[in-house]
Amino acid sequence: MDQIELVTEQIDDGRRLIERLIQEGISVTAAGWLTTSDDEGQWCLYVASPIRDESPLKAYKRVQAVIRRMPHPFWIGLLDVKVISPTSPIAQRMLSIYRRYPAKNGIRYTHRLADGEDVGIEEAFIYPPPIMVPSSQGGGDRET
Repeated sequence: MDQIELVTEQIDDGRRLIERLIQEGISVTAAGWLTTSDDEGQWCLYVASPIRDESPLKAYKRVQAVIRRMPHPFWIGLLDVKVISPTSPIAQRMLSIYRRYPAKNGIRYTHRLADGEDVGIEEAFIYPPPIMVPSSQGGGDRET
């Protein structure tokens, strides 16, 4: 299937969503726009969070609630977001790629991996981990 271009608005809105998730007390370990071998050329915002390990349904409900409260225009819908476990291969690969190629505003990654660690990432924009640390350490993940 043909690859769809990732645009600046998606990158900016993804950053805004990640920041809002953190403000709402949802821990984010890694995040990035990815196309994988499973996504058929579509960009998806992968968000690694421990709430996914607690309950996939709870994770999606909380993310959906945050998306609904985002100021308009906002171009990310729930179907654009995949909440994954921080221990998943894709989350670990995003962190590994970012450590290897750190960049202040995020990294575009377009190389297929040849070292046997390929988890199906075709192309990526990975946000820097420092923006993913919750501003208040005492709050933890709370219900919405």
